[in-house]
Amino acid sequence: MEYNHLMTLTAPAASAAESQLEALEAKIHKALEKLSQVREENTRLKQELEDRDRQLQEFQREKNDVKTRVERLLKQVDALTRDE
Repeated sequence: MEYNHLMTLTAPAASAAESQLEALEAKIHKALEKLSQVREENTRLKQELEDRDRQLQEFQREKNDVKTRVERLLKQVDALTRDE
């Protein structure tokens, strides 16, 4: 019964309904476009975070290497000064 009611819309009412559908469709397309942009940004940020994490790990390795070398040099200096 309801479908029959829709079929009997007057021309202005049908035009208004069509206009509302077009507006809704435009909003949906805009939302989908925004979602796509957000997903791309999310992917970019995840990649950047992974890159930063790799840089941090490399920095930690370098820091540990320098610390080990400095400790070794300090032991050598201590050994030399004890002999005097």
